[in-house]
Amino acid sequence: MKPFLRGPAGAFAVIAASAFVTAQEPLQCDATIASGGTLTIDVASNDTAITITNTTTGASSIHTVGPGKTVAVVVTAPAGSVLMVRVGRGTTAGGVRVEVQ
Repeated sequence: MKPFLRGPAGAFAVIAASAFVTAQEPLQCDATIASGGTLTIDVASNDTAITITNTTTGASSIHTVGPGKTVAVVVTAPAGSVLMVRVGRGTTAGGVRVEVQ
């Protein structure tokens, strides 16, 4: 397949597309969890802790990342709550919204 852009613009487009495809999210977990269930969070960065905030109540907790770059948290929030799972600071920060069912 021939590139649709030529010259410097084409080279930039290829490099930007490659960087976009290979970029990894700072953390990954399910988007929904049952109240009382265990939420497993995979952390891609070298961060040592994650923060989970209940956006309904404002309560927040910090959890240590294990050597396997995973965190398992039992969700005690009631159904209908929304949790924000965050890791990192500045340009390496990332977050995932989790709905409790």
